Amino acid sequence: MAAADSSRLGGLRLVDPQDGDGWTHLRVPATAPAPLPRALGPLEVEVAGAGRTWSLAGWLEATH
Repeated sequence: MAAADSSRLGGLRLVDPQDGDGWTHLRVPATAPAPLPRALGPLEVEVAGAGRTWSLAGWLEATH
């Protein structure tokens, strides 16, 4: 028996909502376009895990 036959989702048909008639789009220009900054900077990251919030450095140290 194939996996799809045993699943309740076996007959599910996935469709792309952007395909087909009726899909339209509109390009909206930025009111004040500006280039993104190129300077590198520190990345502030918090990781939720093991019942607490960790800094990225603390998480990497604790989990190797």
